[in-house]
Amino acid sequence: MLIGTSLDARVVSAQPFIRETGKNRITKIRVVDNPGRKNDRNPARFYNAEGWGAVGDGLARLAKGDVVSLTGELKLDKYTDKTGAERTDDVLTVTNFRVQQSTAFFEGGPGSKPAETHAADDGPAPQDDDGIPF
Repeated sequence: MLIGTSLDARVVSAQPFIRETGKNRITKIRVVDNPGRKNDRNPARFYNAEGWGAVGDGLARLAKGDVVSLTGELKLDKYTDKTGAERTDDVLTVTNFRVQQSTAFFEGGPGSKPAETHAADDGPAPQDDDGIPF
């Protein structure tokens, strides 16, 4: 079952996992929702976020500690680990994201892309004279 959702999260993976399958490229990162609250009532939840194509290229530019708003489809991934135990992971297939706080994304990151990336983007957003993309 897929559920459309939006969440504000902090990137916790040190570097993205990128895999190429033919002409398609997928980027995976690990994020935590509600990172400041460590209690039973509002526990922190960890998600594997994955993005395809241009969205994945944007996710690959994120660094550990960056704060982002993610929009996409949430699904439950079931698998068996090395020891034979059944495991589950929450996976968010990202269709759109917005960087809320970052140093690496805006400061000379590779390619200097706009802050918001959509799955249907055909190219970079037009920029004003001052170079700020919004």
